[in-house]
Amino acid sequence: MMIDIRSKHLSQSQLTTLVPKESLFGIKALSKIAFLCFSLLLIIILGMVTGLFGGKILTDICFDFQGLSYLSICFLTVILIGSVSLIHRGILATLVQSVGVSFVWVPLTCLVLLQMGWLQNLGYKILAGILLNALYCGFIVLSTVVFALLLQLWSQMLPKQYLVIQGVLIVILGAIATGLASQLSHASALDNTTLETFRQTLDPPIGSVEAAVLGGLVWTMIVVLSGVRLSDAMTQFYPRFLWLRQACTAIASWGGTSFYNLDLSSINFSGANIANSDFRGKVICRACLIGMQGLDRARVDSRYLDLDQRRVQKLLTTGIAVEQDFQRVNLQGAFLQNANLRDTNFNEAILHGADLQRANLRGALLAHARVTNVNFSGADLTGCCIQDWSTNRYTDFTGVICAYIYREFEAGQARDRYPRDRDFQAGEFAALQRQVDNSVELVFQGTTNLRVLDFTLEQFKLEDNGLGLELQGIEQRGDLYVVKVSYRDGISPQQVKQKVYNTFNVFLQGDSATAYNVVQQIGDNIMESQIISPGGISAGGNVDASSGARVSVGGDVTGSTINLGTISGNVTNLIQQVRDSSIQGSQDLAQILGDLHKGIEIESGLSDPQKQEALEAVGTLAEEAKKPPENRIVKLCSMAMNALKGVTSSLSDASKLSEVIKTSLPLLKGLFGLA
Repeated sequence: MMIDIRSKHLSQSQLTTLVPKESLFGIKALSKIAFLCFSLLLIIILGMVTGLFGGKILTDICFDFQGLSYLSICFLTVILIGSVSLIHRGILATLVQSVGVSFVWVPLTCLVLLQMGWLQNLGYKILAGILLNALYCGFIVLSTVVFALLLQLWSQMLPKQYLVIQGVLIVILGAIATGLASQLSHASALDNTTLETFRQTLDPPIGSVEAAVLGGLVWTMIVVLSGVRLSDAMTQFYPRFLWLRQACTAIASWGGTSFYNLDLSSINFSGANIANSDFRGKVICRACLIGMQGLDRARVDSRYLDLDQRRVQKLLTTGIAVEQDFQRVNLQGAFLQNANLRDTNFNEAILHGADLQRANLRGALLAHARVTNVNFSGADLTGCCIQDWSTNRYTDFTGVICAYIYREFEAGQARDRYPRDRDFQAGEFAALQRQVDNSVELVFQGTTNLRVLDFTLEQFKLEDNGLGLELQGIEQRGDLYVVKVSYRDGISPQQVKQKVYNTFNVFLQGDSATAYNVVQQIGDNIMESQIISPGGISAGGNVDASSGARVSVGGDVTGSTINLGTISGNVTNLIQQVRDSSIQGSQDLAQILGDLHKGIEIESGLSDPQKQEALEAVGTLAEEAKKPPENRIVKLCSMAMNALKGVTSSLSDASKLSEVIKTSLPLLKGLFGLA
């Protein structure tokens, strides 16, 4: 037995016991009867207008007075052209253009008629012609829109009986229009001067009534044909007339079952018919709409997801991507279990919280898509393009089927197959993705560049850009350093890359004002506790890359053992670059830094971590020494010297390095302008 909840405004508590497929939604029969009466009233008014204008224009064409028939033929031509182009141009554009052209053709026609001797009072006729054209065009467009709205409303309220209702409305409209035109002609209401003369000898003049009736019939045909086409355009979700369709849906749903502002999450609407209901739920997360009927005739909005788009409605109610372009579409919380989404374009789409269990996503494009909190359990992701997609720890890849993926999307094509020369083993892709955990890999070159990166990350911490950046680890790959950085949920890897690289370049290029400001806030202890050491930070696991953003799909970053040889070699190269520089004082700086470098290497009183820190400080000074004096970050130089002093403070006075430090630091302060 069906439960009747038509015309009811449901509450959140009532949803807990609701069984949608066993419930009746929408409006009651009484509301439909009331609307039927209103429709008949509108049709009567529309028929009267149609009979008046149609009868008048055909009467003027058949019974000429000073060239009036030629003007009327032009009026009718403009009306026909406007009606035909209404679908393509839109309502307002058609009206404006139809009226606008009258300022050209009416004066030209009147001038021709004046030359032929068929027209008098030129100025009056031009003004009257323009006004009549505006009047005719305005009423034909208005009549078409009203008739189309009536048809659209009935197609939404009684779709099964729509064709019968449409036929009845057309017959009533034609009957009223022709009948009124006949009566007006008999009553002399449509007469022009020529007819008034004829009526003195014969009443009614031969053919006058027939002309009026034909005019009413012609006007009816124009209204009906244009109205049916406009209604069909609304049914097919033409973007130009979407606002009209939404208005009709709001009217047809007025007084129907209301889910307005309710949380509809996880409710199974399969098998339910919600036509003529207000389905504007506040949250529709993972509500099953597959098999639902009447969604295209329910009032919806796009507050939570783009439910007002026809393609989205079809996707959610059928589970099949009939239209395969969902680029930039909001599908958050969509229930798409077992859906066929093969080769579908979800680039830059929002799929946050969607249920895609066992969905067929083979060849789908997911570049820059937001797939946080998505359930991919059992889904087939083979051949997907996942460049810069946004995942998080709640994205579920349990049991995912995936032989390979593409990491880049360029020129409309998925590129960079991964793995290149093999397929993923069973469970491999899922295992890798579970380790991404909102991480991105950033590639830098040179040890001192990593120090600049440290300041970059501190800059983001101080400014709180909403990225939630945290350093996870560093891996050395040849002369490159791959830095793994984690970020907050919902942030795309591309955002992280762009912001980090931009800020990094500011420091790298020596923006002293910005750097000094950041250094001041961080404090002098950063050199002792925060400077990044190549290979010295472990995040546990093996770094790999599985997306175009170099998203880490490994876990830990290798290289936890301090490699003093690599660091020392980098410092040697930097000192040599200083020595080769033509900047004033560079030779003295290179000599002092070389002495410090050598002293640190041979000092037996320092542990390996202490040597590492001291070498990094020398490297920092060498990097700054390469720059022109005006581009040097003075505070950074001071911090490096403080670090050297702190590291060697535990050495005895007899230590050779201690002696070098005591003599070198004052000289360095002078050369760097710190004295």
